[in-house]
Amino acid sequence: MTFLLFHWPHDKCPYSTTFRNLGWDPKDGESHLDAMLRPVLLDALVKLGHDKTIHEGARRFRIFVHGHNTSLLPSDTRKVAYLAVMQNVTSSNRSGYDDLLKVYRQTVEAEEKARVLGMWILNLQKRTLTKLAGELTCSEWLVSLF
Repeated sequence: MTFLLFHWPHDKCPYSTTFRNLGWDPKDGESHLDAMLRPVLLDALVKLGHDKTIHEGARRFRIFVHGHNTSLLPSDTRKVAYLAVMQNVTSSNRSGYDDLLKVYRQTVEAEEKARVLGMWILNLQKRTLTKLAGELTCSEWLVSLF
């Protein structure tokens, strides 16, 4: 099953139709199951390389970081937006990484720090992120673990 999903043509992804019905934003009167399915489905689409989902996640993240409309990125879909941003991070394009570092340093919530650290861990194979150890102080790492 996993092999089929990762080799499925993006325009014919089986998740696309379900996602079009759910969208990024909660709808009035939707069931709790729809609310629980949304971040799982978004996560799968980003990991499958679904361009529209990645672009929308990155757009919402940029708005969130610059504080224009924080309600645009609720906590249940924030992890997916972080993942979408990290899809475009390279050694020559560090803006998403730098913005995530800014979120990490400015938040006081342990859960939010864990989300950001989770994205870095998922993307450690990218050389850009190996610089993380040099950019965070030891005390920042220790505090984030507790």
